Amino acid sequence: MKSTVAMLSLDRVLRTTVATIALLSGASDVWAWPTRPVVLLTSSSPGSPVDLAARLVAEGLAFRLGQPFVVDNRPGADGIIALEAIRTALPDGHQLLMTNLGALTVNPLLHAKLPYDPERDFTPVTIVAGDTLVVAASTAFGPDTLGAALEKARARPQAYSWAAAPGGTHLTGLEILRTTGTPMTFIPYRSLQQAALDLGEDRVQLLIAPLVLVLPQVQSGKVRLLAVLSDQRSPLAPGIATIREAGYPALASSGAISLFGPAGLPVDVVTTLGRAVASLLAEPEVVRRLEQAGMTPVGTGPKALAERRAADATRWARVAREHGLVPAER
Repeated sequence: MKSTVAMLSLDRVLRTTVATIALLSGASDVWAWPTRPVVLLTSSSPGSPVDLAARLVAEGLAFRLGQPFVVDNRPGADGIIALEAIRTALPDGHQLLMTNLGALTVNPLLHAKLPYDPERDFTPVTIVAGDTLVVAASTAFGPDTLGAALEKARARPQAYSWAAAPGGTHLTGLEILRTTGTPMTFIPYRSLQQAALDLGEDRVQLLIAPLVLVLPQVQSGKVRLLAVLSDQRSPLAPGIATIREAGYPALASSGAISLFGPAGLPVDVVTTLGRAVASLLAEPEVVRRLEQAGMTPVGTGPKALAERRAADATRWARVAREHGLVPAER
């Protein structure tokens, strides 16, 4: 184990050294970054909230920094594929990662062995956007508020089912049901889009998912929203109460779509990226497009992202421990 850690540490040192030499040699210094097209890897499929945010950011950064930013989707394995690609990338700022924070904070709870260290192998840049999560119910289930839905489920323990994807939405649902004392049968889905379709057919009764993924079913009348899990109401569903308004402030939760680089990414690159993203997120049209996709602009910077990563890791580790969840072997 010690030799493995030493090899990983040496690998990080070598890649950082090579990147620094490349950046400081000749006319190519850090202030000239970027000097060629930048690849923006994402851990999600096309059309997902992470993908939509990545394409919006790529468009804005290309305009501001004078080089193309090319989105490269690397979905699969709970984001591990994309994170491993960034872990081994040269830290010169020409390969970056857009991912939901759960790939770093939840994956250690799902997988006994990971090819990366969530804290040491990545440089935090900024939280780009908050991804609005919701509790949704099939219209056929009946209740139109979260409290009424949970009360109905408690009246018939395990008679009704709820769905989520492995990871953050699953842990969020577990926390809600445990806190409210509501016994329901869990149905795991790899695809939340499929889960939303099944919710519309009443094959499951409740679903924890990003707002944008359930909106088509809501608009069809087959699904209703019970609560928004973020602290503020969503412009896409202004009439839907937040989890705080429903009486459970400690259960507030949202996805954090975040920008990272490899370990050793130069500070000046991080600063330039952070300022460019903050400028982009201040544009009314960008805010509108994010909100239309169920997201809210954030732009916190590296310190706040690192703090959020640590807080989420602690929170989800507690939930996993309380429910006896054991990481699976890959």
